[in-house]
Amino acid sequence: MDSKDNKIELRCPTCGTKGKANEIPCWCFELPNGLVPTPEKKFNCSRATVQDLRNAIDQYCVDLDEEKRRKIKELGPAKRPIPLLDYDTNLSGNVVFTRWYHLRRGFCCGNGCLNCGWKK
Repeated sequence: MDSKDNKIELRCPTCGTKGKANEIPCWCFELPNGLVPTPEKKFNCSRATVQDLRNAIDQYCVDLDEEKRRKIKELGPAKRPIPLLDYDTNLSGNVVFTRWYHLRRGFCCGNGCLNCGWKK
């Protein structure tokens, strides 16, 4: 127990990231099975960069089948969109949502989004 704030230090049971009781569950719980980081994989929560995660997500989404789409959709929309993971900024300064963001939203909005993950 930490004597400063009397909180028990916890670790994420999936990836081992340290956290306080009010920070569990870990962010890795929002990733679909097959993409959840573990110490055996090349990255884990405590060391991953956003670009590492973006690369892993892009690889996961190469051959999207209905099962993968369903798993991503079940995550629901991002609670706090993360730059580079959920959106980019183009040269004009406009926000462009990523394919991952659109897939998590769960449907095509019909606005012709550049990275729509729901186009057939």
